Amino acid sequence: MLNVPKRFLLLSFILIPLSLLPQAWSSVGGGLNGGVGVTTLFVDTDTGELYAGGDFLLAGGNPANCIAKWNGSSWSAMGSGLNGFVMAITRFQGDIYAGGLFSASGATQVNQIARWNGSQWVSLGQGTNGFVYSLAEYNNELYVGGGFTIAGGLPSPFLARWDGNSWLPAPIEPDSTVLTMLPWNNNLYLGGDFNFLDSIPCSKVGFYNGIIPDSLGPGFDTVVYHLNVFNNQLIAGGDFGNSGNQSLPYIAAWNGSQWSALGNGLSGFVGGMNVFNGELWVTGGCQTGGTGTLNYVARLDGNGQWQQIDGGFNSLGWSLKEFQNSLYAGGFFATAGSSASKFVTRLNTSSGTNEFSSGVPTVYPNPCFGKLIIGNAGNAPENWKFLAPDMRLLLEGQSRDVNLESYPPGIYFLHFPGKNILQKVVLINGQ
Repeated sequence: MLNVPKRFLLLSFILIPLSLLPQAWSSVGGGLNGGVGVTTLFVDTDTGELYAGGDFLLAGGNPANCIAKWNGSSWSAMGSGLNGFVMAITRFQGDIYAGGLFSASGATQVNQIARWNGSQWVSLGQGTNGFVYSLAEYNNELYVGGGFTIAGGLPSPFLARWDGNSWLPAPIEPDSTVLTMLPWNNNLYLGGDFNFLDSIPCSKVGFYNGIIPDSLGPGFDTVVYHLNVFNNQLIAGGDFGNSGNQSLPYIAAWNGSQWSALGNGLSGFVGGMNVFNGELWVTGGCQTGGTGTLNYVARLDGNGQWQQIDGGFNSLGWSLKEFQNSLYAGGFFATAGSSASKFVTRLNTSSGTNEFSSGVPTVYPNPCFGKLIIGNAGNAPENWKFLAPDMRLLLEGQSRDVNLESYPPGIYFLHFPGKNILQKVVLINGQ
């Protein structure tokens, strides 16, 4: 038996951000085909399904007109689908709603917005007279934003409400298109191409507190496409370049009193965002960021640098969502990384940090004195990678007996890609 000094642990598991582990984009059930691409993803936490909407004809090789759902293993169509772009999906009062630029589902007229009753798409009265781009539940009502001026036959410029049975005018009136809405901290935040909410100057972004609208500083000079929350700050992404006299290209953070830069710069519009693995991820038209190539998708690391992930995409991204511990992206791309991933792709990691407590290959002795044994005799060999403390690759292989005598004493890591497990190894040279 080894006489191991007490100051060393015999076996140690650690919490490692999975953004440090190898990440790769992969296809999702054969992808989506026909048409232009995906503009929105929605995760239904009630049923555990991911919805994709956009302009496409096939999902997993089967007919699915502009909207489909993914259960983690296969795609399903939703009745006759919809006959044009789906731009927004949400759940309200137990049902799925879709908005966009469409007029019918099969023979049923639906006019830019429809409700899924479990077997078919049905209309919401007369619908709207222009496209629907955003849906959000606020104060127990469904708020509908877009490029319309009439909803349910009522004057409703760019914003309306649906209470589950009938249309109601919105309590505030934007002067132009609403493209994104975010309920947060008892307020409804709005972004788009407007300059006023009622008579309040709100350049492209503002909020409604349930009583009156208000501005968020000077706002922006050009359109806001997406709002999200990161580190308890409101994040705006879009095609803007400035906020007042301040240069803030494409993305900015609101701390409650002013807008500020986020990261080291992006080169193109932000169409979608999501917080995944404790980091902010963006997609859109951003081909470069800071000093590097991003290719339409990036994450903001802990040093405020935008980082490319596995080669990025070959065209625009529009939506990011976490589903079943993976990050999903939708857009107009055909490839993601080295994978053929038409319109939708998945990042092959788990979200957050993992405490590895099961399925761990045997590694002994640990601490080791230069000779390490991986796995049990008779078991299939494990693919492993031996990593330096800064996660540089030092060795990789499948052999059970590993000679580490040439490496100095210290803490190293074994990564098992097949199980996405990272294990600490304490190396001690000399008996």
